[in-house]
Amino acid sequence: MKAAIVLEFNRKKVVVIGAGDVGVRRAIKYQSYGAEVLVISRSFSLQARKKLEENGISWLVSDYCPGVLNGMQIVTAATGDSLTNQKIIKDARKFGILSNSAESGEGDFQFPGESREGSVLISVTTGVPALTKKIRKFIDLNIGELSVQANSLHIIRDAMKERGVSTRKIEALTELSTSELSELQGKAEDFMSGKTIRIGTRGSKLALAQTEEYKTRLEKANPEVAFETVVIRTSGDENQTDEVKMIGQSVFTREIEKALLDGEIDLAVHSLKDLPSELPEGLELAPPPKREDARDVMIVKKEVKDKNPYAFLSEERVVGTGSPRRAAQLREIGEKTVIKPIRGNVDTRIEKLLQGDYDAIVLAKAGLNRLGIDLESKGLKEIELPKDFVPAAGQGILGVEIREGDQAVRSLVGPLADLEATKAMHAEREVLRLLGGDCTIPAGAYLRMEDEVIAVMSGLYGDQDGVTVTGEFAGPPDRTTMIARTLADALKERLKEKKSE
Repeated sequence: MKAAIVLEFNRKKVVVIGAGDVGVRRAIKYQSYGAEVLVISRSFSLQARKKLEENGISWLVSDYCPGVLNGMQIVTAATGDSLTNQKIIKDARKFGILSNSAESGEGDFQFPGESREGSVLISVTTGVPALTKKIRKFIDLNIGELSVQANSLHIIRDAMKERGVSTRKIEALTELSTSELSELQGKAEDFMSGKTIRIGTRGSKLALAQTEEYKTRLEKANPEVAFETVVIRTSGDENQTDEVKMIGQSVFTREIEKALLDGEIDLAVHSLKDLPSELPEGLELAPPPKREDARDVMIVKKEVKDKNPYAFLSEERVVGTGSPRRAAQLREIGEKTVIKPIRGNVDTRIEKLLQGDYDAIVLAKAGLNRLGIDLESKGLKEIELPKDFVPAAGQGILGVEIREGDQAVRSLVGPLADLEATKAMHAEREVLRLLGGDCTIPAGAYLRMEDEVIAVMSGLYGDQDGVTVTGEFAGPPDRTTMIARTLADALKERLKEKKSE
C-alpha cells in the first residue's frame, strides 16, 4: 500500500533515464522543486535539448547501465520501453534508491496531481487522470481561502507558543479550523496586537539606518503591531583590524543569527551581500523590499580632475578596498593600481581618504544613499565605474532573515516584498552558491530586467591568484534560476580554460 508523504527535494540528486516528452516533463518538475537533475538518454531531440537547457538541466548522451545510478538519491525511468524501465527500478532498489516509472507508475512512488498556495499543498491521485483533473479544478477554486486560513492558524499557534500556552491547548487549534474565515482572521489579528516584534541588526550607522527605514515601513503596513530594534554586536564589529577574507564573511551575521534561532529576536535585517550563500539550518530569507542602487562607486577628493576611472587609474594610484572582487576589476581598469586593504564603517573609510591614506576608495552606492551622505560638503566626489563593473551578489538588497516556517512574521513583511528584488536575491545567491564564492575569491553577480520582458545576468569569477573571467546571459524573467545556473557553469568553464592557456 502506498501512502501520501511530503518529500524535500531541495538539492536531492535525481537522474531521469530517457528524454522523451514524459521524461523531459518529469525532469523539469524535479528541477522546479530545487533538485539537482541529470537526464541520460541514448539520443535527444533538438526540442528536448532546448527545453532542458532552458531550465538549466544537465543531460548526457549514453546508453543505460547501472553505474549511472551511483551517487543518485532518486531515479525515474522514462525510456519508453517497459522492460528497460523495470530493470532500472530493480537496479535502483539494489542501491537503496527511491525509483519510479514515469510512464507506468510502477516503483516506490508516484506523482499525484497537486494544487499549491502559500503553506497549503493538496495532492490528488485517483488512477483516472480525467477525474484527478476535475477534482483539482474544484480545489483550485477554494485553495486561496484555505491558504489564508492556514496562515491565520500559524499566527495563532506561534503566538500561543510564545506565551507559554500548554501543548494540549495548542492542539485545540484544530477546533478553530472550522471557524468562519473572517472570525479566524480576527482572532489572528487579536493575537498579533500587543505583541512586540523584535528586529535584530548590527549597531553600525548604516545597519541602523536601513533597519530603521525598514521598521518604519513595517509599522505603516502593520499599524496594529509594535516593532522594536535590537542592536547586536557581532565579532566583525569587535575585530576592526583583520581583513574580512581572513576572518570569514559570517563574522557580521553569526551572533544575529544565533539570537534569531534562540528566539531572542523575531527577524533580522542585514545587507544581503554580507550573508554567506548558505544559511544556518532553521533560517530562511523572506522576500525583500525594493532594491537600492546596486552599483559600486569610486570616491576621490574634489580636486581630482579626471572624470573617468580609466584616466584616473592610468597612473599609479592607491585604492582602498578589502574586496577581492573590486580589486580584480580595478586592476583590469588600470594595471598600475595599488590595492590597499581598508576596514571600518563608511564614515571611517571616508576619513581615511581625507587624511591621505588613499588616493581613492570604492564604496557601495546603496550605502551612501541610505546614509544620506553629501560628498560635496566633505570635499569629495564620485568617479563612476564602468557599466560592466560587476557588483557583489545581493548588493543594494536588504536580507530579511526569519525562522523557517514562521508564517506570522512572514505575513508581516509580505506587504513590503518586491518581486524583482526577490528574483535577483535568489538568482544572484544561486550563482554565488554554485561558484563556491566567499569573501576570499573574486565573485559577483547582478540580475537586471530590461523592459520587463527579458532578464539579463552578468557575473564575475576568479581565483585567489587574481585570474578572473566574466560572462553575461539573458532569458525570460520566469527563468532566472536557469539563467543563474547557466551563467555559473559558463564562468567555471571559462576560468578553467583561461588558467590552462
